[in-house]
Amino acid sequence: MNPSNAHSPLRGATYTLLDGGGSSEGYFRDVREAADRLLRTNPDQRALRDRIRTLSKRPLVLVGHSRQGRALLSESGPAGALHRYTEEAGPFLRSLQLA
Repeated sequence: MNPSNAHSPLRGATYTLLDGGGSSEGYFRDVREAADRLLRTNPDQRALRDRIRTLSKRPLVLVGHSRQGRALLSESGPAGALHRYTEEAGPFLRSLQLA
């Protein structure tokens, strides 16, 4: 681990960028690998960006509750590769009031 990249481990209400050792290197590696996989299967960066923007306007589609969302997630890599960084998001969002 790079000492300049060491932090006190914190768990946010919705996500964390740190692993158990207090490093964010794993998070940024996993995001980079997911982006690289998406770009290999979608070499047109503008089309990929537009696809993600369209899907992100409907969050349930993006998280895999549709054929398009599942396809994008499968192209990004192993299921759950980034899930470990957002495990607290679901319970937190469910705890929010609609108002």
